[in-house]
Amino acid sequence: MNHAPADLLARFGSPLYAYDGAVLESALAAFGGAFAGIDARYALKANANAVLLRRIAAAGFGADAVSPAEVRAAQIAGFPNPRISYTGHATAREELAAVHALGAEITVDSAAGLQRLAAVAPGVACGLRVNTGVGAGHHSNVITGGAQSKFGVPVAELGAALELADSLGLRVVGLHQHVGSGILAANALLAAADALLRAAALHAQRFTWIDFGGGFGLPYRAGEAALDLGAVAAGLRERVARFAAQNGVHPQVRVQPGRILVAACGTLLTRVTEVKRAHETVWVATDTGAHHLLRPMLYDAHHEIENLSRPSAPLTCVTVTGVLCESGDVLARARMLPLPCEGDILAIRDVGAYGFAMASTYNLRARPAEVLLTDGAAQLIRVRETEADLLR
Repeated sequence: MNHAPADLLARFGSPLYAYDGAVLESALAAFGGAFAGIDARYALKANANAVLLRRIAAAGFGADAVSPAEVRAAQIAGFPNPRISYTGHATAREELAAVHALGAEITVDSAAGLQRLAAVAPGVACGLRVNTGVGAGHHSNVITGGAQSKFGVPVAELGAALELADSLGLRVVGLHQHVGSGILAANALLAAADALLRAAALHAQRFTWIDFGGGFGLPYRAGEAALDLGAVAAGLRERVARFAAQNGVHPQVRVQPGRILVAACGTLLTRVTEVKRAHETVWVATDTGAHHLLRPMLYDAHHEIENLSRPSAPLTCVTVTGVLCESGDVLARARMLPLPCEGDILAIRDVGAYGFAMASTYNLRARPAEVLLTDGAAQLIRVRETEADLLR
């Protein structure tokens, strides 16, 4: 980040979400290169800032949405409508009707969902999410496959669900799965792919596309090994080629990258508001917190934190907290940091995914601004909320 943090905070206020455009472009190129020839549809839930979406669309990605507003955001950003898909869970009939009216392809994940879709879009071609029983992820709350997951038709019920779709006049032309999030092991993603292809093989002639979902992780901790994108892409191509040869069909291959495209480009800049020693702990309080970055509180997630103001201060074991009236509002526990002082600027790294996207106004505290840093320029891409916004 080639911008003086103090200048950014003076201009845009603290705390501040700052996105490095060069890092974003590098991530887009790396994934796009590894998965060339595979339809990669960006999961908007990771980060739906309009300016970032335009860059992702321009890089050739499609879009996967989970709400009507995300579908519309994708359309406005320039994603081509034939490559905008909607994957819902227990979606109400009214929402299915809204998404259908927008022209997005719809995937449902239950027999009841098929019935609701047939009621609002008779005869439409759609996808079906299946739960193959395979789940993985960096925390139990992000495992979206397996026996404890709410998502998808159990694989044992796939045949019955397809028969129901036929009886309703729906054309199920695609099969989808999502096993979890933040996965760093290529073999875990490929094992899930094997499970999905086994399910698809039982009804291979009807599927024109197979979507292996997302889950592509990136290292949040120093020293963690990165996911081998080339191995995952090559493994998918090899498996689908074998599936095609065995079944005489050539389905389109899809994936849904989210976090891996946007996480690393994001930094949350925050000022230290207080440092105190109490109960054998050094508490470092900041002007941000779980209302701006929920992942540590929700998932016990790790984000590297740097003291930008005094990087050479003595390394000290500290607990970094937020400003909320909430005991769980902790950004890092027992972390070795150069000891901060009041007024210092901290950088919380790798927050471009599920950072601002999950931010709230809890305690009636405003959400921060977002800026995009490119070629020495800092572009405001979302204005800071005001008290008037909160009290409107």
